[in-house]
Amino acid sequence: MEQIPTTLRITKDLLEGSSFHSNVGQEFIYVTADKVRLCLNDHREALASQRAWVAPASSLVTSSAALAAAQFRDFVLKAATWEAVFFLLVIASAVWLVRETLSAIANRDKTSTEHVVSKLKAAGLIATKKSTAKVQTADPTKTKLTF
Repeated sequence: MEQIPTTLRITKDLLEGSSFHSNVGQEFIYVTADKVRLCLNDHREALASQRAWVAPASSLVTSSAALAAAQFRDFVLKAATWEAVFFLLVIASAVWLVRETLSAIANRDKTSTEHVVSKLKAAGLIATKKSTAKVQTADPTKTKLTF
């Protein structure tokens, strides 16, 4: 394992009675920006699906309450037509709720940050402290990784 030199300024007062432990090994993921965008868009959609059931549930509750409590009368349309419209609204809301609930269940494992990292790892090149990655910086504004 190749050691990377590190400079750390420690005063004598700090050293007295102190112990130091180094655990700074890192894992780098080298991916393109478009793969990061795709991964983050998928993650955003998975997070949105976790809350998407609220609107159809609210619609189902309100349309069911209206269907149960209302006495439909003729107004522009006949009473039976109004009742049928609300009945169809209840059915549509129930189907919508089932669809969004199934989507939330399917995406429940995709909302963690660990899932995002694993997708980025699958999409990119991984450099760990065991690999032979070398960082070259000729210009302080640009960094080049060599594998």
